[in-house]
Amino acid sequence: MSEELADSSFEYAMRDLYRGGGLRPYRSPFPFRCPDGVVIRLDVAFPWAWVATECDTRGFHSDVAPFNADRVRWSQAIQGGWALTWATWDRLERDPAGLLADVRALLARADRSRPPAMPAL
Repeated sequence: MSEELADSSFEYAMRDLYRGGGLRPYRSPFPFRCPDGVVIRLDVAFPWAWVATECDTRGFHSDVAPFNADRVRWSQAIQGGWALTWATWDRLERDPAGLLADVRALLARADRSRPPAMPAL
């Protein structure tokens, strides 16, 4: 965990859930350069598969500006070729198996012939 970076304890918890389920997420929020040149950070990513989980919290998204900014960011990620799934604290506590199943389903559908996403510098 000392080499892992996260923007929130929720992101750490999601990475722990995925690692406990045998998955290997990227060690920090993944910096991705969108087709329009804007760099966004995907909360928990699997760059080899172009799959990411966005950690959606009421505390951070209770204000209009971050709420709207994240929706734009998510749209940019999808336009850039990412498959997204969303997680909430409530679901992490009540349905961790469902969160694992969601991301596993996206990983299973990944185009393995596609080169992995490279982090934006």
